[in-house]
Amino acid sequence: MIFIIVMLTSLLGSCTTYVLSDKFKFSKVLASAFPSLVVALFFKIFTILPDAYRNLVPVVFIGATFCGMTASGIIGSLGHICMSALLFGLLFSTSTLFFKGYGGGLGTIACVSVIVTTGIARGVEFLKTKKRIPE
Repeated sequence: MIFIIVMLTSLLGSCTTYVLSDKFKFSKVLASAFPSLVVALFFKIFTILPDAYRNLVPVVFIGATFCGMTASGIIGSLGHICMSALLFGLLFSTSTLFFKGYGGGLGTIACVSVIVTTGIARGVEFLKTKKRIPE
């Protein structure tokens, strides 16, 4: 169940940030900080929620907003942001022990997610436009 929560939170954080910055023309920092503040305050105020969710969801949301801060000229579309968010959630779920004690773990995971997603998207685009050599 926690894995599903991480994945949904990651999607929500990345997509919210991307939409606020791309469609509503918020600055990238404000598009990340404002929804992160709202989520953090929500989980701080509503103490009836289990501690596992109260501690995990804001961290995942904040980290996922880093994926959403990617420039629209680099990432391409909301679909690519969603792919980056899902990869972020997967990497976050599997690598939290690896990054324990390191500063910048969330940013590193977000960076890797965006780089991999962009590389895959550009590779697919390249293969579609590549002319076939006759045999």
